Amino acid sequence: MRLIYACLSIMALYPMLTLANPVSDDEVQAFRTLVTVTAEGSACPDPEGLSRFFGRYGLDLLSEEHVKAIRARFGRFAPILAASQAPGGALNYDIQRLYRKEADADQREMMLVSLRRWLWEDISQVPPMGSLQLTGPEPMVMQLVMRERVRAAEILADWDDATSLPGIMALQQILKETEKLTWHLERARQRLRDPCSMTAFSFEPDGKIRFCGNKSKLERMTIRRGGWNSERIQHQCSIAEVDQLWDLLALTEASATKPRVLGSSALVLEFSSGLRLSLEPQENGELVYTDNASLGFRPPIIVSNPQLARALEGLIDRKLRFDGSG
Repeated sequence: MRLIYACLSIMALYPMLTLANPVSDDEVQAFRTLVTVTAEGSACPDPEGLSRFFGRYGLDLLSEEHVKAIRARFGRFAPILAASQAPGGALNYDIQRLYRKEADADQREMMLVSLRRWLWEDISQVPPMGSLQLTGPEPMVMQLVMRERVRAAEILADWDDATSLPGIMALQQILKETEKLTWHLERARQRLRDPCSMTAFSFEPDGKIRFCGNKSKLERMTIRRGGWNSERIQHQCSIAEVDQLWDLLALTEASATKPRVLGSSALVLEFSSGLRLSLEPQENGELVYTDNASLGFRPPIIVSNPQLARALEGLIDRKLRFDGSG
C-alpha cells in the first residue's frame, strides 16, 4: 500500500513515466525466497540482486515473518540494505526506520556512506520505484534527482550525521531559488546543528520520541478533517484550549501499533518555521502523526498519548458533533 501511495504521488508530479507491468508473482517470490535463503543459510547467494530488490520495493512485498527474519539476522542483511540506499536504489523510509533501530556503530557508518553519495555523486538516472521508471525529458529527470538528493539530506539529518553538513550546504547554493526544496534542505541543515530545530517531535533511533515544541513559535492550533494539508478547518482552538492541549503534547510516546488512518478530525499545529503537523486520535489512546517535513511520501507514525487523545476527543465532541458542524 505504501508503495502504491508513493508511486501515485510521483505520477501526479511527473506524468512522463514509463509504467511497467504490475509486479509479477515470480518477482515477489524471487524476492521473498532470497530473503529467506539469506536468513536461514550461511550467506546471501546474490547480494547485488537482493540489494536491487530492496532498492526497488523497500519492504512492501515482504511479510511480517520476512521482516522478523531480517531483524534476527541483521548483521547479514545490513551491508545489503545499506547498498540499496545508495544512488541507483530508491530511498526508503521503512528501511531507514528498521536500520536505525538495529544498527551498531559500524553498520551505521555503512548506511551513512551510501546516503552521503546522494549529496555529491553525478547521478543521471532516477531510480525505479516499484513498477515506475522516469525516462525523460532530461530536465524532468534532473528535477526528480534533485528531489532525491534533498530527501537524502533529510534522512542524514534523521541520523544526526554532522559529516554531511558541508555537502548539504553546497546543495543549498544550487537550490537557493527553489523555495520548496530549499525549505526542506534548510530544515535538514538546522537539525544537524540542533535536532529540535524546525521540529516539534524528534523521533530517535531507539524508537523514543522527544517533544521539541516551542510554544512561542506556534502560530495556530486547529481541528481539521483530513490532516495538516486540509483547508477544511472545523474549529479554531481558543487560548485556553491551546494551553490545555499543548501541555499534554509532552506526554507523547512511541507505539508499536500499525497506523490506520481513519480520515476523521485531527489536531493540526502550524509553526512560524513553516512546519505543519497533525495528530489524529484513534483507539486505546493512540494517535496517527503526520507532517509536512518530508519530501515525498513518509509513512504515518502511530504514537501513544491517552491523555491527549481523550482531551482531543472531548473537544471534538463538544465543538463539532453536538453542534452538527462535524
